[in-house]
Amino acid sequence: MAEQTDEYAVVVGATGTLGGAIARRLTKRGLRVVAVGRDREKLARLAGESELVVPCRADIATDEAIDTINGAIGGPVRMAVMCAGLPVRGSALTIETGGLATAANIKVDGLVRLLRAVEHGLGQDSRLVVITGFLAAEPTAHEAAPGAINAAVHNLVRQIAELLGPRGTTVHAVSPGPVDTERIRTIGRRIAEERGITLEEAMDEYRKGSSLGELVTVDQVAWAATILLDAEARALHGSTLAVSGGRLKGIF
Repeated sequence: MAEQTDEYAVVVGATGTLGGAIARRLTKRGLRVVAVGRDREKLARLAGESELVVPCRADIATDEAIDTINGAIGGPVRMAVMCAGLPVRGSALTIETGGLATAANIKVDGLVRLLRAVEHGLGQDSRLVVITGFLAAEPTAHEAAPGAINAAVHNLVRQIAELLGPRGTTVHAVSPGPVDTERIRTIGRRIAEERGITLEEAMDEYRKGSSLGELVTVDQVAWAATILLDAEARALHGSTLAVSGGRLKGIF
């Protein structure tokens, strides 16, 4: 456990598997973490794990989240993490009409809302981190929203890097491959149903996408996000950290 500081971190999506893991690691680095999510009970459980967690019930898909998050911050912002998940699933043939717009409101507009909520607290050596996904560079037929929307997020990350760089704040994307969570199994079940295969066959296809034959773990993604606190991470400003286990073949 690092010595506690007066600095804050903000994690949007803290009640999710990845966001929760990142929040826990950030408290171990001594930061007071504003945990942003919609589920009051999950926020309370997370806050019960550490006195450094500040529960903040807000929906990043709405503009009201800006003031709510801003009001929960009581000091300089060392790191802000956008880790909201997408509820929209399906290929271009099966995704609900308007699904891409819904996804863009959460991930793209949501990133803008987070930026505006924390902007006053960002300064020299602050970090703005966005968890994206490898489908932005390696699209598949089955996931229209994660591919298209995360590609837009990568573009926005580079724009924001140009805006914040002069004040010494660095901006980063962390792009995992499929992560070993219940969520990926839910997606695998849907793909299995669409293609007439078993869930295990669908999961094996995910694993075979990596030359290691394995999925990325939650702890690996959380580690990648939190090492960006290190001073050396300034060299990664405006770039994407691929945490794909060798799955990524394209170039961001």
